[in-house]
Amino acid sequence: MKKILFLVFLSFLFLLNVNGATPEISSRNAILLNGNDGTILYEKNAEEIVSIASLTKIMTAIVALEQIKDLEESIILQKEDFAGLREANASVAGFKINEEVTYKDLMYGLLFPSGADAAKALTRLLGGKNHFIYLMNEKAKELGLEKTSFKNETGLEEIGHHSTVKDVATFFLYALENADFQEFVTTPTYTTKNKQHTFLSTLENYHKKYQIEMDYLQGGKTGWTSEAGLCLATYAYKNNNTYVFVTAGSYNGGASHITDAKKVYDYYIENFENQILVEKESKILELPMLIGGKMNFYAEKNITAYLPKEIKKEEITLEYVGENKIYPWTKKDTLLGHVKVKYLGKVIDKIEIYQKENSSYPYLWGILGIGIFFFIKKRNRKKRRKMLY
Repeated sequence: MKKILFLVFLSFLFLLNVNGATPEISSRNAILLNGNDGTILYEKNAEEIVSIASLTKIMTAIVALEQIKDLEESIILQKEDFAGLREANASVAGFKINEEVTYKDLMYGLLFPSGADAAKALTRLLGGKNHFIYLMNEKAKELGLEKTSFKNETGLEEIGHHSTVKDVATFFLYALENADFQEFVTTPTYTTKNKQHTFLSTLENYHKKYQIEMDYLQGGKTGWTSEAGLCLATYAYKNNNTYVFVTAGSYNGGASHITDAKKVYDYYIENFENQILVEKESKILELPMLIGGKMNFYAEKNITAYLPKEIKKEEITLEYVGENKIYPWTKKDTLLGHVKVKYLGKVIDKIEIYQKENSSYPYLWGILGIGIFFFIKKRNRKKRRKMLY
């Protein structure tokens, strides 16, 4: 996870200037991540603090999952799990007071119909609301989400409850590393264990209503409040590449957030692909040795990046920063420096260069040792001659 966060940060340093070429979208805020490595492919006001509505429930889900020991465990819903939801006009899964459900039922009720009743039940069962919100904020800190603050588990508007689409993309990508969460958001329909409820994913609902075709779309989470507008976090897969796209602030109604996702996904799928910038076992560096000769260094793996399909060889450059010579006394595995792999002058990746074994050095040391031996022997002879005379 630390590597993913580092790459997200690094991607800001070399973010490709493609925003002008991508389609116009209605959402005020958006970000597209390459899910394979976390780099940013596209962004629009991605770090602006905004309301995120029910995208909050992504964090609610992963915090709950990391505490639940048995998803098949049954619990009884209580009156407090429904308190205030009708007055707040909150979306609910349709559970009933005193109904017996499983934790898995609650998770699907949370993520499919975006049930605030499921969210409240989970927080009650897992330490109480105050403790649960504390855990949500601690998870945000752990993931380095400096502009995210949670005040509730449902995503209802509340002062101090906010995030950014960049932060949402980061914790959504983190949540997708959990196999149960990934199963929940990619399943189209689910029927509860007691057979009382069948949930259709909100994305499946949109597909049925608006017939928006995206065969690459795996799943995701929607959200809406009058302040946040239409919000969306989606997970897609195409041509061996994974994507995470998050939007907020679409006020055009209908499925405008879904069509925004389609426009951006289609553009990148059509025009970009994973490119091999440096091939495995290709020579990447040559350093001179102090006592003559040279040492060559080779790539241990392919260095790839998700870039425009039409790139020229000369647009890829290698820049070495580090020691400019190999010394006999340098120990094996000593870090000598690194090679920057650049595309159009922008750093894509770094290859660390380590001192390696070289069979010529033992012989060089032997020759040096013999030379020293004869030098000392010759000097001793001169001393003896001077003593004789």
